[in-house]
Amino acid sequence: QLLQTHLPDITIKVYSNATLQARIQSFAGAHPGRQLSREVAGPIALAPFYLEDYLGKAIKGVKRLIFIETDTVLLGDVSDLQNLDLQGHALAAAKSCSKRWSDLMNFDELKNMGFFELSPNSCALSRAVIVLDVQRWRRQDVTGKIEEWIARSKTNAVELWKDGSSLVPWLLATGENYAELSEQWACTGLGHDGMTIEESQQIRRSGFDKKSLRRLGLHTDKFGYLAPHLTTCSGSAKL
Repeated sequence: QLLQTHLPDITIKVYSNATLQARIQSFAGAHPGRQLSREVAGPIALAPFYLEDYLGKAIKGVKRLIFIETDTVLLGDVSDLQNLDLQGHALAAAKSCSKRWSDLMNFDELKNMGFFELSPNSCALSRAVIVLDVQRWRRQDVTGKIEEWIARSKTNAVELWKDGSSLVPWLLATGENYAELSEQWACTGLGHDGMTIEESQQIRRSGFDKKSLRRLGLHTDKFGYLAPHLTTCSGSAKL
């Protein structure tokens, strides 16, 4: 009711599927040796990869879906994403190079399993906004590949990744097969308390000296991490 009061021209519907959520819960979750929060490892975290299943007949004939995380502020025109050329890919997303694959995955174990083609230096993807081509997503069985990676993780004696069961299997299932959204759709991290070492170094390389950082209220710990989080993308950001 609150949303309809403030957004009277927007049609808002809520979809749920208890059967689907139970099925996801049956195989989702962390490696048996770890305990992670429901938000990280449960059905809600995996929901973006089951949009067609959740929406069902409501999207009959729809060619494209756009997923936007709930903790985002949308500044751009969503029609830009609706009309975006996906270049034959099943999805489009923005890179998030504050995290590399090597930060998230156990590459020694992945190599032991025979996955030598994976690149530790690949940037992670942001799931703040994901554009899906419904037919290509289904045809390429992206959801099925995500489930396969989750199954591998659950049955393997050694953990394959460090970040729950939603982001990493999506990265592995997608690889480089995606259309890249511009940096304007990747202005993320504004709610973080601090910055990664790569983000901190990037801020320094962009021209912020110690005096400027102090004036902005940032401080540096003994390892070189800056806090609180500072972003330089908000001026041109679409999200």
